[in-house]
Amino acid sequence: MTGKRNRLLSAFGTAFEIFKALVHEVLRSGGEEEDLRLLLKDEGLRREVACLIVEAGLPLTENRYKVVVDYDLSPSKMIEAGRYDLHSMRFAFDCFSSSKEENKPKKTGREEKEIVLFRFADPKPLDEVIAELERAGYRPAELEDLLALGATYPNLQRRFPIMALGSIFTSPDGQRWAPCISREGDNRICSLCGLKGGLPHPRWRFAAVPKSA
Repeated sequence: MTGKRNRLLSAFGTAFEIFKALVHEVLRSGGEEEDLRLLLKDEGLRREVACLIVEAGLPLTENRYKVVVDYDLSPSKMIEAGRYDLHSMRFAFDCFSSSKEENKPKKTGREEKEIVLFRFADPKPLDEVIAELERAGYRPAELEDLLALGATYPNLQRRFPIMALGSIFTSPDGQRWAPCISREGDNRICSLCGLKGGLPHPRWRFAAVPKSA
């Protein structure tokens, strides 16, 4: 009985310390008591907080994911295969095509690949992220790789947003964009992410493939 009581007291003490730290950060950020009550009212907010806590403890390199990229499919068909709830990339396909090297041969057929997701504890400039991937023996995944990943593992993007830095293009206004898959509520989204001002916060994953692929 004494051991059980001590465990309960320890658990309560830990919970109190966690709550106290959370209150401190909310107040320091300009929040009030009513903001804390949102955790009781909003299930989606609780889920977001829980995901952030779990993801913070994950290793910087995630597990490897096997996919089969079908290069005979157009990007539009790849999006259809992914069954996304929302997407906004169709308008950019011409930009992707024009931004690639003209003499680069178009791949055909199906290719099995291994995709690794990297994350970084601190925000980094785009060039530094790509350099980190290369030092680890990888290169940034391309649009086709990302769409194959989204179709093969549809719930993965609900855990964290994923970006493919191997298919960056520049729009007429000079803005750089990269394809990404993420979620909005329970909806799976396939879209373009602007890279103005640097890369997103550490929650994001960057898809990469071995240099030999």
